[in-house]
Amino acid sequence: MSAETNCILLQKTEKRFEYEIAQFYLIGWPELFPDHVIGELCPAHGQTAFSLARLEQLVVHRQLDTIPDGYIQVGRANPEQTIKLSIGLASNNNTGLTKRLYEVDEHLRPNVNTTRAFNQWMSRHGIEPNATSSSGNHFSIELTVSKAEKLLNTTFHYFNHEASNESLIRTKEYSVPSSLQEDILLLQPTTHIPPEPHPRRRRDRPRASASNTTIRRRQLTCEQAFEVSCVQGQYGIPADVQTTDQVGILSFNNQAVQGVSLAKIIWPLKIYMSQFRDDISLGSVDVEIISIDGGNNQDPQQKDTNEANLDIQMVLGLVPTTKVKVIATGSTHSDPLLDDLDTFNYLLSRSDPPPVLTMSYGIDESGISLDSAKAVCEAIKALGARGVTVITASGDGGVAGGGQSNSCTTFQITFPSSCPWTLSVGATNITTGTEIGADFSTGGFSRIFAMEDFQVNTFINFQQQMGNTYAGLYNGGGSMAPVLSMVGAGLLVRDQNIFTLEDGTSASAPITAAAITGLNQIRTSRGESRLGFASPFMYMNPDVFNDITQAQAQILDAILMAFRPYQLGTR
Repeated sequence: MSAETNCILLQKTEKRFEYEIAQFYLIGWPELFPDHVIGELCPAHGQTAFSLARLEQLVVHRQLDTIPDGYIQVGRANPEQTIKLSIGLASNNNTGLTKRLYEVDEHLRPNVNTTRAFNQWMSRHGIEPNATSSSGNHFSIELTVSKAEKLLNTTFHYFNHEASNESLIRTKEYSVPSSLQEDILLLQPTTHIPPEPHPRRRRDRPRASASNTTIRRRQLTCEQAFEVSCVQGQYGIPADVQTTDQVGILSFNNQAVQGVSLAKIIWPLKIYMSQFRDDISLGSVDVEIISIDGGNNQDPQQKDTNEANLDIQMVLGLVPTTKVKVIATGSTHSDPLLDDLDTFNYLLSRSDPPPVLTMSYGIDESGISLDSAKAVCEAIKALGARGVTVITASGDGGVAGGGQSNSCTTFQITFPSSCPWTLSVGATNITTGTEIGADFSTGGFSRIFAMEDFQVNTFINFQQQMGNTYAGLYNGGGSMAPVLSMVGAGLLVRDQNIFTLEDGTSASAPITAAAITGLNQIRTSRGESRLGFASPFMYMNPDVFNDITQAQAQILDAILMAFRPYQLGTR
C-alpha cells in the first residue's frame, strides 16, 4: 500500500487511530510512533489528524506582544544554525524551600509526573537534554533551528538591532505540551528580546588614576584615598581576623581574571598589601580560579583585570587568611542571566560552596527576561538555604539603575540585587569626612519580586518619610534594595602597574564580603552558625547600622545605612 493510500485510510479512521496513538503516549511508549515513522506513512503528515503537534496537544506558553524599539524583524533564521536553549522545571516544593532551610535538592527537584512528561516530550523528538543542576530542574539542549521549530511548533526569525547592526535569533511565540504548561518555568532564549543585544553588566566606575607607584600608608589621608586601613578604622574591623573560610568572587562578561594570568592578580595584591597592610606577612596567597562555560579560556590578550584586583585586594586586605575562589563564567548564552544560572547551579552542585559569595555585576530589571530572573533568584534562595550569603552590588546609576543616565521615566533597580534572597549592598562616600550616600548608588523597589515579610516594617517607615514624593515612579509593593551600604567611593586599588581610585557599589560588595567572613569566624568560634541568608537578621538588628541621612544627590535607597558588622560580633 502506498504512502498516499495510508494517508487516506488513516484520515478515514481519524478518531480511533488518534486515540490509540494517544494511549501509547500516555503509558510511556512514544518510541512506537516517532516523527520519522509518521512522516514515512504520510509525507504530508503535518496536515493529517495524527501529527505530533496534535498528539502532544501543544498550547502557547509564551509570546512576544510587540517588537522592542530599536529592533526590526529581518527574516527567518537559518534552519541549520545551532541554538542553545535552557529549560527550567517547577520544583516540587518551592514554598517549603522558603520556610525550611534544609534538604535543598529535594525541594528543588521536580515531581515525578513532571519529570516523566518532560522526558517523554524530549524522547518524542529524539533529544537528550543535558542536566545543568544537581536537582534535575534545569536542562540545556543544543539543536538546529529547524528542530527547535518542530519541538516548539514555532518559527524563529532574526531580529536586527539597528544601532549595533547585531542580530538575535528569537520567536514571537512558542508552544509546549499542555501537560507541561504549568511546569515549565523557563525556556529561553525564545521570546525575550533585551534592550540591546549584549546588556552591559559591569558596575565599577574608574574615577581617576595615579601614576606614582610608591604611594604608601599615611602619604594620603582617608579623605583623599580610601584604602583597607581606612576601611578597618571606619567600620571597626579588627586587624587580626583569622579565618580559613572561603570567599567566592563571581566574574562574568570575559572581564576580571578571564583570559589573563594569575600573576597579574597576585603581584598587584602583594604590592598593595606591602604598602597598606605592612602589619602582616602575606606569605603565600590562596587564590583559585574556577572556570565555568570556558570562563578562564577567553582571549589571551584580555587585559581587563581591574575588577578582579579590586575584589581580591578588598577581601584579602581585610581578611588576609581567607581562601579566595574566583568563579569565572564565560558568555555562552545570548541571555546573560543564563550564564548566572549556570554559575549558581554549579555552586549548588558542590558539597562545599563558599559560605560567602560576592557579585559585582547586574542588569536593569527592565531589560531582563522575567522567566530567567525568577530561575536565577530561586537558585540564589537555594544557596541561602545551604547557609551561603550571596552579596550583590546594587548598581551605579542611582534611580536610573545600572547605567549613568540622568534621565528616566520610571525608577530602575538592578538584578540580581532585586532578588530578595541576596544581601544587596549600596555605596557611601566618606571622602568628605562624613559618611554620606554616594551619588551613584542605586536603590529602590523591584517590579518583578514581591516584598518579603521581613521588609515590611522598614517599608512602612520609608513610606512615612517619603509621603507622595515620587509616587508612581516606583513599585511600593516590590522587594527592596539595598539592604545595607558600605563605602564605595574613592577606593585606592593597585591595578597592574598603577594605583587607581575606584567608585562603585562593586567596591562596596567585596568589602561587605570580607566583613561577613570575619563575622562568620566570630560566630563559629562561639559554636554558632554562619549568617547564611542574612537579610532578615539585618532587618531585625537595626542597631548595627548608622542611619545615613545625607546624600550627594537625590537617590532612592529603600534603606541606606552603613553596616557596623562587628557590633554583632561583640554580643
